[in-house]
Amino acid sequence: MGFSWNARYAENRLENILALELEGKELNLEGRVAALPQSHSSGAKFAFEVDRVSIGKEVLERFPKRIYLSWQPAWRNPQTIPDIVPGQRWKFKSKLKRPYGSLNPYTFDFERWSFHQDFGASGSVRSGELLLDKDISWAEIELRMEVIRWHLRKKIRSMLPDDARYAGVLIALVMGDQNAIDQDDWQVFNATGIGHLISIKCNIYPSYKGAHRANSIQLLTV
Repeated sequence: MGFSWNARYAENRLENILALELEGKELNLEGRVAALPQSHSSGAKFAFEVDRVSIGKEVLERFPKRIYLSWQPAWRNPQTIPDIVPGQRWKFKSKLKRPYGSLNPYTFDFERWSFHQDFGASGSVRSGELLLDKDISWAEIELRMEVIRWHLRKKIRSMLPDDARYAGVLIALVMGDQNAIDQDDWQVFNATGIGHLISIKCNIYPSYKGAHRANSIQLLTV
């Protein structure tokens, strides 16, 4: 039974991969932001649930339901990237590719991560049009929690100076957003042997108790 379940799980994920002939083509995507974005001063990366996709006037019937998008300002056409909030409905012009990852040792395995997150493609946003500021049903508790986390992260950032050294670490320890931690900080944590402690603290944010918060503060102080 375990083998059959895993085989079916893998089959479902592999069926969700972008078709080769669609790689690099400009697509019109319509859907919803599905989770807390990884955001910074110049752009955002986020999970996107696709409801409708077309090339020109042709609507595609077979397409991954969940993809990973990056919206960064173009080098030759600078633009201000709007706030990306969980639950928003957008229409994007985007170019996608299959979720490839580098094979360099000791680096992040993006392809494996995408497989487990059920991302059938990744790509960049060329332009976007906000269709609906909030599209969350009353029963979607998880997505509502993501909106609360987004507001909490924004509040923490507003209370800290722009050049706060460990702003990302504070956000990660409070709400479990590991993506807020700079790569330079991860290198320091891993070199000093506390990288796994940071990860553990970030992963238990829903069940924080006073002792957990105290330990987090002590760890940050060290």
